[in-house]
Amino acid sequence: MTQLTPRAAGQTIADLRVRLAQAEASLPALENAFQEAALADLSGDDAGAAEAARAAVQEAQAQLAKLRAAIPAAERAKRPRQSRRPGPRSGLNTSPN
Repeated sequence: MTQLTPRAAGQTIADLRVRLAQAEASLPALENAFQEAALADLSGDDAGAAEAARAAVQEAQAQLAKLRAAIPAAERAKRPRQSRRPGPRSGLNTSPN
């Protein structure tokens, strides 16, 4: 994964949140379309409509899950990385030499 600068990570987080809000806002309309398509399918008016609408709802739900997972990952990338080097030594020699 490419290391983002804090500014780029902040922009990425903002972009992801916008996309998440848009996806969440569109989901109810897709769910309503699925319900109407299922009714049309059951009544014989539009065979197969429910399947296409269900696929659209499932795709939207998968996109929501990806966005919800990506935001915390971007937030972690924004945090400064801590050095893995040990801190100052106490001066005590604990080796068995």
